[in-house]
Amino acid sequence: MRLSTSLKRNIIKTVVGGVTNISQGIYRRYTLFFEDILALYVKECENAGYDMYNIDKKWMNLVMSKHFRGIITKLPIGIFLNVFMKNTWIGLGLMDDFRFTKKDNIVTIETKNEGVTRIIGKNTGMIGFYAGILNVLFNLRRILLIYINPKNHAGMCMNLMESVLLLNQRVKGSTIN
Repeated sequence: MRLSTSLKRNIIKTVVGGVTNISQGIYRRYTLFFEDILALYVKECENAGYDMYNIDKKWMNLVMSKHFRGIITKLPIGIFLNVFMKNTWIGLGLMDDFRFTKKDNIVTIETKNEGVTRIIGKNTGMIGFYAGILNVLFNLRRILLIYINPKNHAGMCMNLMESVLLLNQRVKGSTIN
């Protein structure tokens, strides 16, 4: 059952810093992900002409490099994404399933029922979201080969190039991202 439905039916009651499941009487502190608000924000930004691909890519560059740098260096990338991040994203309600595979230089990401995509449909923000993650994990340039986005499933394949991606490096007065 969705969070919004549980709130409407008074199954879950919100309090400062947490939620209470009324039927079980259990108070727990949760991080709430309001997919409706985020999805509509992304849609309005895209309609206004903002490049959500680059915005989301830079955002995930910052998040992954600042918060997960130690974990990334200690775990294999497949385990980091398919176990650690998958459980985090599913727990937040960002998506229902996530799978990452890498064969040679081809990276495949498959998701099921992404919150943002489910509400507003195809968008460039989620592609930038995953591109930002791959920037930090592989530090290589990548080319989007294919992006398939039916209503409930999304999949993308990216080819990792041999040249190193310089994150936030100055070259003759411009920033390479």
